[in-house]
Amino acid sequence: MLCTKCNTENEPGVKYCINCGAYLYGVDNIKREKKSSDTSVIAIISLLIAIGSIHFFVFSIILAPIAILLAIVSLAEINSSHKKGKELAIVAIIISSIIAFIWIILFLAGS
Repeated sequence: MLCTKCNTENEPGVKYCINCGAYLYGVDNIKREKKSSDTSVIAIISLLIAIGSIHFFVFSIILAPIAILLAIVSLAEINSSHKKGKELAIVAIIISSIIAFIWIILFLAGS
């Protein structure tokens, strides 16, 4: 548990800071720390779909745009709620964009 006064890391369940002696606010502190360390589930899903579009290239014509859209939505969620996972969303956009670009090249080459 992190002390709000001196930012010292304390053992879970301790009522007073081991460094400065300030009262630690128990459950409220734990909830605040947990919320700020959450990773965006949408970012994780978008990255998994992007990776799946590499493995299942036939379906990537559908999966790549879905991954891009989910990654954009997750970036908006991350910015508004201060969650983690921005890097995951960016990697999903990059992978999916490369797959979409390959599809466009294949389509134009086949025309």
